[in-house]
Amino acid sequence: MKQDTSVQNRQQLAPYRNAITRYLRSALKLKGYTYQDLSRALLEHGVEITEDNLRNKFSRGTLSADLLLLILRLLDVDDVAATAMLNIVDKQ
Repeated sequence: MKQDTSVQNRQQLAPYRNAITRYLRSALKLKGYTYQDLSRALLEHGVEITEDNLRNKFSRGTLSADLLLLILRLLDVDDVAATAMLNIVDKQ
């Protein structure tokens, strides 16, 4: 892939990364979770990620699909989560 194509793709995906970041931070806050709490919950499911690493992933909005799904499950997010994230994108 050409470098300019990669840059263009990154720019086009930015609203989606921002939506993921905003949604997950809100979900954490609503549940009263900290990054440390989430790190511990992930560890209970066999996934070792430090709170600093989580904070970085949230800030960049670059979570793998499998990690995103596990986090949504741990935060007990209902099935409208994807719609809520897409609404954030649409408002940008």
